[in-house]
Amino acid sequence: MAAEIITENAQIVKALKNVLQSLNVLDKRHKIAKIGPKFHIRSVSSPEEIRKILSEYIDQVSISGVEETSSPAIDDQSLTGLVMQYFDQHSSPQELNHPLATFLEKLPKKWSTYPPMVLFNTGTFDSDIWTNVFETQIDRSEFLSFIARAFPGKITHFAINKPIIEEDEMRRPFNLVPLSGDFGPEPTETLFCSPSPC
Repeated sequence: MAAEIITENAQIVKALKNVLQSLNVLDKRHKIAKIGPKFHIRSVSSPEEIRKILSEYIDQVSISGVEETSSPAIDDQSLTGLVMQYFDQHSSPQELNHPLATFLEKLPKKWSTYPPMVLFNTGTFDSDIWTNVFETQIDRSEFLSFIARAFPGKITHFAINKPIIEEDEMRRPFNLVPLSGDFGPEPTETLFCSPSPC
């Protein structure tokens, strides 16, 4: 079931549209309609997901379910879609410290895939909001395993690619921060002093 958002506040219509559009949940098959004093906006997501996304506007909108008029929606396997599904299955809006839209804004827009690893840019899953939710509310490894379906191939490792040091002329990626997956033991001085098995 899709969602319809209704508001009488003309000043927030554009903001609502922008939030829905940025998360790819705006139903573009339906134009925003003004019926009497009310604006009607359609979404491809369920009413529950839209309540989470628009939680900061919840006192200015009403959200209801509407039947799909065309073919049923395909299960959204995009990064945004999978993150929304995870939060829908594993937490309620009251449990989260921030509106769902705040988490979605901090999702990576691009990444590098080196199967079986995905490298995210800094400022995404290492941001304060994500770090806090991983420490207090959701299991990071379970979450990353869940969203692995958004990437091609078999993905078992996730890391953050911190900026390369400017003075490094060889541009070596020294600043990889593991998020999930077995990256081996931390190197020790003993490891480097022992004879190599090769």
